[in-house]
Amino acid sequence: MQDEGQTITADTTIAQMLIKHGFNVNVTGRGGDTLLHYMAERGHVAMVALLLNHNLDINCRDELGRTPLFNATLRKHHNVMKLLLWAEADTEIRSNSSTTPMHEAVRYIFTEDVEILLSHGANVNARSTTTGETPLHVASDYRHAPFGIIRTHIEGGAMVMSKDNNGRTPLLKTVMSGDPMIVKLLIRHGALDNLVAVHKLLQRCKALNMVDVHGFTPLMMAARYEQVEMAALLLLQSEVEMNVRGPSGRTPLTWGIISQSSATVSLLLEHGAMAQNDSSDVNNTPSITLATISGCSDIVRKLLYARANIETREDATRLMHATRNGFIGIVEMLLTRNVHIHAYDRKLCTALSYAAHCGHTPAVNLLLERGAVVEHRDIDGRTPLAAAVLHGYTKIVKTGKRRPARYSRPAHEDAFTVGCASRACGHKWMSY
Repeated sequence: MQDEGQTITADTTIAQMLIKHGFNVNVTGRGGDTLLHYMAERGHVAMVALLLNHNLDINCRDELGRTPLFNATLRKHHNVMKLLLWAEADTEIRSNSSTTPMHEAVRYIFTEDVEILLSHGANVNARSTTTGETPLHVASDYRHAPFGIIRTHIEGGAMVMSKDNNGRTPLLKTVMSGDPMIVKLLIRHGALDNLVAVHKLLQRCKALNMVDVHGFTPLMMAARYEQVEMAALLLLQSEVEMNVRGPSGRTPLTWGIISQSSATVSLLLEHGAMAQNDSSDVNNTPSITLATISGCSDIVRKLLYARANIETREDATRLMHATRNGFIGIVEMLLTRNVHIHAYDRKLCTALSYAAHCGHTPAVNLLLERGAVVEHRDIDGRTPLAAAVLHGYTKIVKTGKRRPARYSRPAHEDAFTVGCASRACGHKWMSY
């Protein structure tokens, strides 16, 4: 330490001699850095003090638009920051990325930097000219958001209802980042002394249901990004709107199904999300149909328990969706609910038709055990067995042979019987 102190003293002495003999203290180097930029970045307090005594531009900007205060902040040189601020360095100057030193201090969670800037009058509501974000938006945008920084900003007058250019408030940012601790500590322990920021956010009813420019509410965001704990905490607030529709007509429940988050769906259903006759989007697709198409058997089970309507006027029933995709667990659940097993769509295909066509043997067996009609013909005149022959599904054909059925020639001239289907596809071992 003694050697370092002697070196700094020597450097200062040399600098004084150079300045005395006419050295230009405002000279810039590569990148537009001045001596003050360089010394601030290096944390040389004595050199910074010396340079400040020679009427140089304290707010000069480099090629990135950063002032010496930016450099000191990014390097966490607190004494240099204080020295520059005492010399009235401007805290409002923005870099080329449109941020102030406060934005950067918050972004990198430099708590002491934030406190120093605030103590010298930095604007806590300074907005990025490109994103519209305030430092509070930035603080709320990170996983494990810094409680101390959020508290400090709120106590310093940060506007908790401010929106960025996407219409998002700090609360919505917090939901998207997925750190439930900000809200959890407040709700569970009422720690207002530790979480004044979050307290003020949640006390605003409008903030709970405020939408961004895309139409998302905080609860929708929590469901969309599988932030289960955050969804749980939001649902504890009586003012939160459960069944509100956002982009594409989707509700929070719809987003929970799309993200395939069983835990989120459970929470929403427990708090009153509509499962009965619920259209999940602008196409009027019911939630249970969406879950069936996605193959989410656990979610389908929860929706059925919530008495979701399992019949629909759509072209295809849920059973058809499940058999087409081979979701055997969902097929079993639907069959136990006595769904209409013989229903058909516009192509005259039944659930058995799809199971045979797609080669899902377990589904075929289940449907046959439940009495599915094997003689039913689709719009092309094919029976389920003929469809299996056409695609070469041996196991299904063998299963069909064990089931007594009538296979008369269809009325359509271009339709396939079991025999002609096998011959057309070269499956001699399948012909009758």
